[in-house]
Amino acid sequence: MAGLCLIITLTGTAIGLGQLVALVMGALYYDGNSLKAYEPIFGSPAEISAATGDKPLEDGAMINAITNLKAAQPDQPMTFIAIRMVGTPTEFIEITTKPHQRLVYGEAWRFDAKGNLKGSYHISDGPAGRQVAASLYDLHFGSFGGWPVKLIYAVLGFGLTVMIAAGMDIWLIKSAEKGKPHPLIHRLWTVLIYGAPAMIAATFAIAMSTGANPVAVFWGGMALMAVITLISPRFSDAPIAEVSRLMRLALGLSLLAMVSAHQATHMSFTTAALQVNIVLVLLGLGFALTAARGWLTARKAMMLQIGQ
Repeated sequence: MAGLCLIITLTGTAIGLGQLVALVMGALYYDGNSLKAYEPIFGSPAEISAATGDKPLEDGAMINAITNLKAAQPDQPMTFIAIRMVGTPTEFIEITTKPHQRLVYGEAWRFDAKGNLKGSYHISDGPAGRQVAASLYDLHFGSFGGWPVKLIYAVLGFGLTVMIAAGMDIWLIKSAEKGKPHPLIHRLWTVLIYGAPAMIAATFAIAMSTGANPVAVFWGGMALMAVITLISPRFSDAPIAEVSRLMRLALGLSLLAMVSAHQATHMSFTTAALQVNIVLVLLGLGFALTAARGWLTARKAMMLQIGQ
């Protein structure tokens, strides 16, 4: 667990700070163009122009590119295929392959306007700093070592999530037992733990169903939940267990709404869609049922007290 925490923390910090550093460097040194800060890793427009000749892609270029790359790198499976800068004079093909036994997320390849292979970005065999930067993603997300590593990341990641959430709960409960309760902080924490993922799922459902701006929906919903939580002690003295049950129900229903919106929009029954949607439905039902079970247990306890 400690090793996973260290890996996720360090790589996540590096990825997050990398974006911040790029923004600062762009503002200070590159007239606001933060993308130039990434050029030592992903290449510069000049390098792309040298490969493409600044010519638009010709018909059949993509098929030629895939065929040529398969012939040149038969042992590296393709993981990403894209046309960058579509519709501009500088549009170009980029295909990423996964080098064998390497931590880098992949090797990206350049092509000319006809789809002829012109070389790679040297992500997997370039400067050490470039290779380290390209290895952060797989380390952070567990995208290496196949399904055993993914399963380990999932189990330990879930354990880390529970540990963080429960750790704060334990501290708040212990503090209350010592005569220093923090009821409002406890409410806010409970709402954040369940409300943030619920809002992500609800945002997906709303945006997909109505076309609403997902950024506005998510942050508007989070702000609304925070305001309601802050003023809730004025009109409700419900115990924290009641708040937890309510938020678990909200999370469960949001997950079910997310799946429903996706199916209603796309009617997708592909293997990938079913794998994701079935898991989300089971999670949604699980959260909703645990909330309902908690209410039934609390009601039985209350009836027993009344009977006594």
